[in-house]
Parts: sequence; C-alpha cells; structure tokens
Amino acid sequence: MGRRRKFSDAGCTVCGYVEYSITKLLDKIAVAKGITRSEAVREAIIRYVEEEATKLGMQVVFSHDDDESGEVRVRHSNVLQILNEGGLEDLEENVAELEKTVAVLERIANRKYYGHGYYAPDFKKELDYAWSRMLSMKKLAEKLARLDMLDVELAKRVVNIERRLKRMRKRK
Repeated sequence: MGRRRKFSDAGCTVCGYVEYSITKLLDKIAVAKGITRSEAVREAIIRYVEEEATKLGMQVVFSHDDDESGEVRVRHSNVLQILNEGGLEDLEENVAELEKTVAVLERIANRKYYGHGYYAPDFKKELDYAWSRMLSMKKLAEKLARLDMLDVELAKRVVNIERRLKRMRKRK
C-alpha cells in the first residue's frame, strides 16, 4: 500500500539537481524544523514564487488549511492578479510629461550649446534628470510588457523619448 497523498489537488513532482552540500544543508534545516525535505523544498518554492511575482507586479496568495482529516490543502487565490494596473496610467502620464520636457530641452539645446562642445551646467543637470526619469519609465514599460499590459503606441513613445535624449546627450 502506497503512502497517503498530502494534497487533494494531486500536485506534481518537480525534479532538479543541486550541489550535494546544499542538499545536506537543506536536510539539516528540515530536521531542525521537524519537517521533511519535500516540505522544506515546497516552502522554498512558495517563497520564491511569492517574491518573484511581487517583483513582476503580481499577487500570489497561498493559504494552508488543516481540515479534520489532517490533509493539508494549498489554495491559490488571486493568482497572477495584477497589482500594477495603476502603473499603466502612471506610465502614460509620465510619458506625456517627459515628452513635453524633452521638447523644451531640445528647443533650449541649441542656445545652451557652447562652441567648445559643452552644455551649460544647469542644462546638463536637467538633461541628466530627464535621462534618469526615462530609464525608470523604460523599466516600468518592460514590466508592463512582460504582463501583456503595454500598448504598442506607448512603447514607441518611450523609445522615441530615449532616442531624442540620446541625441542630446551625445552632444556633450
């Protein structure tokens, strides 16, 4: 007779190779916590999934319930619920604002550019600030693209801002 299943939803087996020293440490941790190696690996995978999903702007909730039969159920609620839907609106607002800033910088660029190849210090500071904002927007756009939430036109606008800023930065 086989061992009784721990999960009612049947789960699946995940195999992977790790260094022997890591396996020994894992076993020591499991013994210290009074759990099996499988339970320790399951905890680590759940923690990893929660952390990585959060970094990607998703929410994953795992709940553990013990019923009267002693069976442990892991229920997923709100799996892959997008937390960052507001991020799309923020990106649109930031792109529109940065487009205006870049347009002003481009108009000023020819006046602030000195014959010896240097920008005025205050202009350079504004250009660097616009560049750092563009990099932040680009990261948010990449995150939204991974979640299939990024509009192609919005992505093109971010790329266009990057090109315009690169052009001005090359003139330093």
